[in-house]
Amino acid sequence: MAGEDLVRTWVGFGSAKLIEQALEWANLDAEKHEEAYRIFLMHYHAHLTDRTTLYPNVTALLKALKHNGVPVALITNKPSVFVKPMLDHFELTEQFGWLLGGDTLEEKKPSALPLLHCSESIEALPEKCLMIGDSITDFNAAKNAGFKCALVTYGYHQGVDLAGLGADAVMDDLAELLM
Repeated sequence: MAGEDLVRTWVGFGSAKLIEQALEWANLDAEKHEEAYRIFLMHYHAHLTDRTTLYPNVTALLKALKHNGVPVALITNKPSVFVKPMLDHFELTEQFGWLLGGDTLEEKKPSALPLLHCSESIEALPEKCLMIGDSITDFNAAKNAGFKCALVTYGYHQGVDLAGLGADAVMDDLAELLM
């Protein structure tokens, strides 16, 4: 078994890539990708929120941003079919102006396209926007889009030392953005 620690390093590049890495790790034929991916998506859908929890202060930060009229987008590489049901489970859907899954546009993070799509829709200059993330994928998306970037030290950082990337902020708690 690959184990959680190894699998966590595979998370963040999209579920198709996760399955590709799992097949490679298990020395299974890459031609099994489509079948393995289909099985993964069915299992994921059936257990979408089973062990899913919110990180500390997510709700407080989102409510503060909404209260202050700050437009907020959720941009994930997760297939879009899973995004709203997960947010609905935590009663967070209304906190976001945009929900972009990895298949919403023709490119996904670390491409700049999803971030720029959202900033252009509110006519915000990229340098006035902030990407909050937990991975090198998020950092690279922000850098590629010309966004400022704040990274949290928890989550799926793919084994990368986030402090060394050069983000505008690296924090242990989202509450730091409320100060």
